[in-house]
Amino acid sequence: MALRQCTHNYGFIVRFQAGKEASTGYMPEAWHIRYVGKEAKDIHNSGLSLEEYFGIDGGDYATSSKPDESKPVTTGVKLPAIGTYTFTGRTSIKTEAKVSSPELAYYDKGMSVNYDKVLTADGHTWLSYITASGARRYVDITAAKTEVSQPAAKPSLPESGHYTFTGRASIKAEAKISSPELAYYDKGMSVNYDKVLTADGRT
Repeated sequence: MALRQCTHNYGFIVRFQAGKEASTGYMPEAWHIRYVGKEAKDIHNSGLSLEEYFGIDGGDYATSSKPDESKPVTTGVKLPAIGTYTFTGRTSIKTEAKVSSPELAYYDKGMSVNYDKVLTADGHTWLSYITASGARRYVDITAAKTEVSQPAAKPSLPESGHYTFTGRASIKAEAKISSPELAYYDKGMSVNYDKVLTADGRT
């Protein structure tokens, strides 16, 4: 049995399927496996891409227009009850409107979602929407705004050495924000590195 035919039984999906280029923005990558947890079977059985299942926009990340950065986001912004929201930073997708709820997936800066509800819960402002599978999802836009309003200071690091992560950090094949996440480091994990560079506005 091929790996891609049984990954969903263990919480994984084939991330970029053939025929889903329009929704994912990527060519098919049968080797690209992503852990999504208990919903993997539903995603697999639906035949939908991850973007279609969670109701998120994919598209061509390389050529998509950047969000208007000339308009700073404030925590007091008023949103219509229903609409489309474009994310200004990485934002977690959750099953409940709770900060403690685990992350199912996430939106990157520039991605957007069609939402049908705005609510305040757990001291945060949340957008909510129904996925293609009929499940309700929540995104904390207060957290996204906080990240945008407090840009990270550029670390002063030697050219090579040992680095311990202070938070979750994506591992990518290219030094580009749009490059897909291959895996990640969690807070407290460390790596021996041989190069420090600035690319795509990041260190």
